[in-house]
Amino acid sequence: MFFSASALNWINPATTEELDVILNDTSKPLIVFKHSTRCSISGFALKQFEREYDLQDVNLVFIDVLKQRELSNHIAEKWNIVHQSPQTLIQRTSGEHTSFSHEGIAVSRIKQFLGL
Repeated sequence: MFFSASALNWINPATTEELDVILNDTSKPLIVFKHSTRCSISGFALKQFEREYDLQDVNLVFIDVLKQRELSNHIAEKWNIVHQSPQTLIQRTSGEHTSFSHEGIAVSRIKQFLGL
């Protein structure tokens, strides 16, 4: 997997219940990265994200859309968004959320949405 050698502290929930606990925690911002290990665009986006990432005190979740399709579908349904891969889902502490996909994934855009 692309993220196995990452220095980032990814949270990798195993169940929808674990994911819900993370999604409901608004004590700090949340970034969910949905990744497909079969897609070169997704691999490129993930590597770029990891190079640019410099945020502190953020819940950072990784979802492998091939192995964790149930989790991917769950968050898409819960947040009423269209599933894409690669995709980042960002949530402010206010609970407001948005998503960026493909070439739109950039730490600068995430910071802008979070007001950082």
